[in-house]
Amino acid sequence: MADMGKLNEELKAKANRNKAHATNPLELVQAHFLSRGASGIKGAQRRFRIMDDDGSKSLSFEEFSKGIRDVGVCLEKEQEYELFRKFDRDNQGTINFDEFLRTVQPKMSDRRKKLVEAAFIKMDKTGDGVVTVKDIAMAYNAKKHPKYLSGEWTETKVYQEYLKTFEAEGHVDGNVTLEEFESYYASIGCSIDSDAYFDLMMRNSYGDLVLTGSSSSISISVEVVSTVVVVVVVVVVVVVVVVVVIVVVVVVAYLVVLVVVVVVVVVVVVVVVVVVVVVVVVVVVLVAVVVVNVVVLLLVEVEIVHL
Repeated sequence: MADMGKLNEELKAKANRNKAHATNPLELVQAHFLSRGASGIKGAQRRFRIMDDDGSKSLSFEEFSKGIRDVGVCLEKEQEYELFRKFDRDNQGTINFDEFLRTVQPKMSDRRKKLVEAAFIKMDKTGDGVVTVKDIAMAYNAKKHPKYLSGEWTETKVYQEYLKTFEAEGHVDGNVTLEEFESYYASIGCSIDSDAYFDLMMRNSYGDLVLTGSSSSISISVEVVSTVVVVVVVVVVVVVVVVVVIVVVVVVAYLVVLVVVVVVVVVVVVVVVVVVVVVVVVVVVLVAVVVVNVVVLLLVEVEIVHL
């Protein structure tokens, strides 16, 4: 499980570096909010809501200017006007601060968002859209937290510190809404470049997660992935062994055929040689017989002449 405190500090450090490289007021405001940690945007939201007396979620330029200054963002007046005009699309002189904060909030990939929603749904046993300490205790795996493993914190302490990460400006009510949950992980995700690591972090923290919005709901744990890897390795080994056996059999068969062919050729050659020898012997014998007969005839004729 990732150390959220460490990730939060990394987020703050990265945001502080980004302040110096901001190219427009919106980037500067976002970097400032994130420099206050994963709950920095929630803190700004609370400030704006306090200023929203009539509950309209609309702010005039004066309210907007005061609000961003109250949360510590220092912009030139012209930069404030530029930012305000960006969200005052109908030129009514007001902006919706929820829309403004949604734009400032870092964006999550669809995969990350589904993981976060799945974790929240898993904890929200009552389905009321609010997660309590009891809900978290039933789903959040505190035993994998680094400080629990080191013996520094108890499970209860891990749960308490976990809840605090979703609150802003010391305001802790013990409850977390889906909006707060998504905002937190959207911010903390800025410190995690790899979607695979984000996935692993969520599953280590909340166990098996059923993702919604896909063709089929799939629940995959780290253990299942490990099992699949082992099975794949075994299958690959078996396939390699089978291929090696087949190759050996083919080579042996080829050698056997080669030996048989050589033996057959040798036998044929021997037979041919034997036949040739026999023929030669027969011819020699026949020639000898003929010669003997001729000699005998000549001798007989000579005897007759003398007589």
